[in-house]
Amino acid sequence: MKSIICHCLSFFIIATFLSSCNGEKEKGFNLRFSSPPPTIDRSTPDRLIRSTWSYYSWLTSITNDSTLLPSFLSDRARYALLERTRKEKLESAKAIEKYDILKVSTETESRATVIAWEDKDTLSYILTNPGNGWLVDDRQVKCWKCSGSGKETDYESWKTDLYSSVEPKKTCTSCDGRGVRSTYYSHTEK
Repeated sequence: MKSIICHCLSFFIIATFLSSCNGEKEKGFNLRFSSPPPTIDRSTPDRLIRSTWSYYSWLTSITNDSTLLPSFLSDRARYALLERTRKEKLESAKAIEKYDILKVSTETESRATVIAWEDKDTLSYILTNPGNGWLVDDRQVKCWKCSGSGKETDYESWKTDLYSSVEPKKTCTSCDGRGVRSTYYSHTEK
């Protein structure tokens, strides 16, 4: 999912740059959208998450119709690029269709957590409602370094006593002992 977001963000940065070029059109660039983007429903936490999945599915499908094709590519290279992009985006769209919401818990009127199955992993969305609809504040995934335990093996201590049957554990430096990592913020930000 992270790669989809990165590709989509870079695509829109390029599209924004091209659209802001005072009406000058670069020869060889083709940018068009065959369908309007789906609306984001911010009325409830689960509807927000489902509509964002629809939005990302739409983002992956638009490159089938609108791809930035540089003028220096041959027709053969353009066709190969379009075909490869079409296959990658189709696979991404199929993966998004398999996403599912497992649990929604509303702690207060302005805070909720949505547990979802996404991209072969369980994720937590932390949502806030400032009064005009729900917004995603954070997206968290189980820490890869400690497998969600918050503790990691202290190999330096283990080296001093190689015959020890119990491996000493220390607080995970990747997630600061929380067992989860944000996909938006670095581990130093809370």
